[in-house]
Amino acid sequence: VGLAVANEAMHVLLEFFASMSAVQWPINGVKNDLLWGVVTALVMLLLVIRAYRVYSLLLAAALVCIVVSPFLPPPQKDKILVWDAGQGLAVMLSGHWGHWWYDLGPAWQSNSLTVQELMPYIRGQGMENDLRGLILSHGDSDHVGGAQQIIDVLRPEFLWAGEPERHDFTHSAQACQPGMRWRSGDWQIEVIYVAPPSEALNANMRSCVVRVQMGGVRMLLMGDLEAGAERHFLRSVRDIEADVLVAGHHGSRNATSIALLKHVKPDYVVLPAPAFSRFGHPHADVIERIHLMGAIPLHVGRLGALYFNRDATSVAGYTLTFERSLRRAFWLYDGFETRQATHALTR
Repeated sequence: VGLAVANEAMHVLLEFFASMSAVQWPINGVKNDLLWGVVTALVMLLLVIRAYRVYSLLLAAALVCIVVSPFLPPPQKDKILVWDAGQGLAVMLSGHWGHWWYDLGPAWQSNSLTVQELMPYIRGQGMENDLRGLILSHGDSDHVGGAQQIIDVLRPEFLWAGEPERHDFTHSAQACQPGMRWRSGDWQIEVIYVAPPSEALNANMRSCVVRVQMGGVRMLLMGDLEAGAERHFLRSVRDIEADVLVAGHHGSRNATSIALLKHVKPDYVVLPAPAFSRFGHPHADVIERIHLMGAIPLHVGRLGALYFNRDATSVAGYTLTFERSLRRAFWLYDGFETRQATHALTR
């Protein structure tokens, strides 16, 4: 009985926290260091001298100023964020101009990564009004989860899809075509490959392959493209070298071939798969190929979300941060893997 009561109490508490994550608290956006310093000093003083009511009044006034201050989102920095989306894929491209998404992670029977995590993050960053574009690589549910909510609420200026006919919410999308391009400053987002009908034998093969350039940093997003389409891709597209390759089909055995790695020549290969994938992703053969070609594998399920931040002072032109190295879960965090990947930035 006690365990049942504790379980229900935890359920109520978690539901409460989930609902609070959707609230835009003004206090989160305050950037006035002086104001915070005054409040801290007053609190410390009240701990020592409680008799003076004037300090209580000043503290109350300071707290009111904080609460009623307008929400000030943090300044947007150029970054590429590969979300820890479990058995799915979600990549955010963010700069001073706004943000794009490539895929939105999985959906489940009554929920989705979009509703549970992506939308609260977007609201928390004050990014509700600057969604420039959304690219859905193909129609599988582990890539388009929650797309309806994103489209209805945030109304992206551009909507590109690898399988626009597959869902009601993509009927108005532009079908991905090689040469589709969006630019802002030294950012560029470009569709470089979509398999022709003769090669697209299944949904994975219809993935929209996108190249992203953030200054001098290049990233190649493969969706769920598999070996057969990979071969056609290599015959059809020239100049596909990239600093970062987001592996196709979550690091499955029938994708990310030696030929692809040889032509892309990545420093890093991102493997978007959970830590304990029931499909065995990423496959050991893929990890072996990556090492054989001198690249560093980045398993998102083990390292957490990956932040590629533009940094002109870095040799590589960007810095790489792992979410799990900031908030360590001891049963998942691999310190050696993180140190190895971080060291590669300076080689």
